[in-house]
Amino acid sequence: MILIYLGFQFLFLTKLPDVMEDEPWYASTAYNLSQGDWFSNTNVGSSGGDSFIIFTIIQGLLIKVFGCSLFVSRFVSVLAGFFALWGLLSILKKLKVSLITTVLVSLFFIFSNVTYVIFRSGRPEGWILAFGIWSVYYLVSYHDSKNLRYIFYVVVLSSLSFLTHPNGLLFMLNAGIYLLIHAIKDKKFAHLLYFGFGSLFILVLYFVIVFIRPDSPLGILTEQLSWRTNVSGTNYTVLDNVRNFFNNYTLGIKRLYILLFETGILVFGIIISKKGSLLRYFSLFGVINLLFSLIFFSYYSTRHFGEIIVFALLVFALIIEQIREKKFRLAIIATGLIYFLNNLAGDAYLINNKMRNTSYSEIESRISELVPDNSTVITSLHFWYPLKNTQFYSEYCDWEIKPYKNLDELLQSNSVDFVILTNELLAGKTGTSGRQEELPENLEELYYKSLDYAKSNGELIEAIPAIGYDTLKVYKIKKSDPGILNTK
Repeated sequence: MILIYLGFQFLFLTKLPDVMEDEPWYASTAYNLSQGDWFSNTNVGSSGGDSFIIFTIIQGLLIKVFGCSLFVSRFVSVLAGFFALWGLLSILKKLKVSLITTVLVSLFFIFSNVTYVIFRSGRPEGWILAFGIWSVYYLVSYHDSKNLRYIFYVVVLSSLSFLTHPNGLLFMLNAGIYLLIHAIKDKKFAHLLYFGFGSLFILVLYFVIVFIRPDSPLGILTEQLSWRTNVSGTNYTVLDNVRNFFNNYTLGIKRLYILLFETGILVFGIIISKKGSLLRYFSLFGVINLLFSLIFFSYYSTRHFGEIIVFALLVFALIIEQIREKKFRLAIIATGLIYFLNNLAGDAYLINNKMRNTSYSEIESRISELVPDNSTVITSLHFWYPLKNTQFYSEYCDWEIKPYKNLDELLQSNSVDFVILTNELLAGKTGTSGRQEELPENLEELYYKSLDYAKSNGELIEAIPAIGYDTLKVYKIKKSDPGILNTK
């Protein structure tokens, strides 16, 4: 299973999906950390792994060893998938699931459209799942033995999941609910308190480590936690969250069966399971994670459905093992196989659409040859990797940390050396399904003003053909007297 997973993920790793702005966003903080600059995000300014740091630490370590590139960022997530699959296999073994069911569930996990994308993207979702799955493994171990040391492992791993990304809170919530139920049932609260104080200790330690420096972004952390929730006073309602998630996840009717299977198997698990059984707990965890996410996480991204899928697959495995009626069992397996084929079709669609893309590694190599380090460059955040050692300005630039107040002042400064643009920036399509999405607020301003500036004050030194990114036009700006600089 591990070899199947690795072969599937490494295939076309820098071709698909298209590079997302979040990948260089997170990579900036990890790269700075690898250079000894603590948790500092500089290509945007904040919110790229500078507050929730575990993914940054892991990526920073690999960047220190292998260098900073999109391949390395994505390899970090491939590694997360390896540990997540290992954890899933370990849970299935502990549950004494048969070999054929284990193979089936593992294939469902490997070829899920969600896990396929998150384990090949330079974002933290893969590590949320990796830590979370192993926390579930030790929770199952505790369920079997009631040994306190397993609670310690649950505390550490679920906390790591949360400190990777706020959505990792779900695995802490799952463990807390389980322990609360057992504390009430057995009238023994010591293990629940151990979990609570252990989690609190790790979170306090985290705050000390991350925010020990006076310039550390404590205010930014508070702001992030606020805008990631539906209770922060935003106009984005729970109904909006549900509608947006449903439309994005199902893509109309293309993936409707997938959603129905994943949610339906959880509900079915609740109905047929015995009180206090792991089947009941796994079913509840999946439903609770979905409801909690839709109610409290704003905006709820389809990428985070992995925190529900893992429980849906465990429930499926236990149902298959527990049902003795042959026809009923075959019917459940059949629904699972249809689910698998739906996911396989989605993966095949993405691969077929993107496999001919120009490898991002080729784009990195060519831009690196054209643009020297320490140059001042205006481009999209997507192309930060080969420009990581430049003075970098993009559509997501936080002008408060830059020497210029805004784009106009930068253009008037006579300090710009290169402008790199492509028409594909204005397409506004996702790099996976290709669905239309809203353009970043400042993208059109950056594109048109920078293009006019480049045409008036520079020369086109190369047009790099790049399938999937259109043609990247590299302009070198001619230095001139600021008094006669043409900024239109």
